[in-house]
Parts: sequence; C-alpha cells; structure tokens
Amino acid sequence: MRRCAGGSALLIALVNKKYGGDLRRLWLFDSYEGLPEPTSEDFQKGKTGTHVRPLPKGSCLGTIEDVSRLLFQENSLSPATIELVKVGFRKACPSPRSLGPIALLRLDGDWYESTKICLEMLFDRVSEGGFVILDDYFSCFGCRRATEEFLAAHNQTYSIIPDGRGGAYFQKRR
Repeated sequence: MRRCAGGSALLIALVNKKYGGDLRRLWLFDSYEGLPEPTSEDFQKGKTGTHVRPLPKGSCLGTIEDVSRLLFQENSLSPATIELVKVGFRKACPSPRSLGPIALLRLDGDWYESTKICLEMLFDRVSEGGFVILDDYFSCFGCRRATEEFLAAHNQTYSIIPDGRGGAYFQKRR
C-alpha cells in the first residue's frame, strides 16, 4: 500500500469494528489533497522538521477515492459507520458539536496551522479519559509548536508520550 493512502484510518476502523462494532461512528476529516505549503510558524533554522523526506505542497496525498477504496472495497468495512469528510484545514469542519464526544482524536496535519485549527475546533469535544494522537509531534516543528501553544493558552499540561516514530500522544484528564 502507498504511504498516506488511509493506512492509519484503516487500522482505527478495524480496531473499532473488532471492539466497538456499530457503537462508534468514525469521522475521518481530511483535505484529501495532500499537504498545503508550510507557513513561517513551521520553520526552525530553515527546516520544517526531521522528516525522512521533503514534504512539499501536495505530498502525503491520499485521495478520498483511494481511502474509500481501501476501507470499503478492499477491507469490506461498512460506510454506515465511517464518514469521510473532505475539508480544508483553513475552513471549519461541519458543526463539531454535532459530532458528539470524541474518544480518539488523531491529528495528522504536519504543519502548525492545521494542527492548531484542529485543536481549537475539536479538543473540547475529546472525552475525559480520551486520547489525542499527534502524528507529527516530534518530526514536524510546526505541529509541536501549535500543540504547546494551544495547551499553554488553555492552562493545560500533559505528559506527551513519544510513539517511537516521530509522533506522540496524551490522555485527556478525567
């Protein structure tokens, strides 16, 4: 399978199917257009992070058709429990309040702006005891900066736990 073509979504959907069945609805928000250009907030000493390869505009692309095919055709998951929503990071997602509580918020926006916007829109919806996964926390300077600024602005402190591959996670307090 090509990188960035829904592998993480598939993993989450398969775990959800095994342990949650139809109890939890998955909302998969993405631009499905690849990365936007980084902004000045993403750079430190001329670099955007410690990536294994450069991340130009449009990279990390998994189209909505690719992800749909992977989930629904190749793995026979039910579209009745999985919602793929095409949004731009700069545009508000459809009514976050209508989503209900979020048990797992996985952010994979790489850059400062996309990470910050998602945290601002969705962090309050994360259930106490729920998890926040930051796919690029240790590999993209902007992701880490946005997360630290967001948590500081909301007087939140968490132990950020490395995942061993450049990302991190934390559990929202009860």
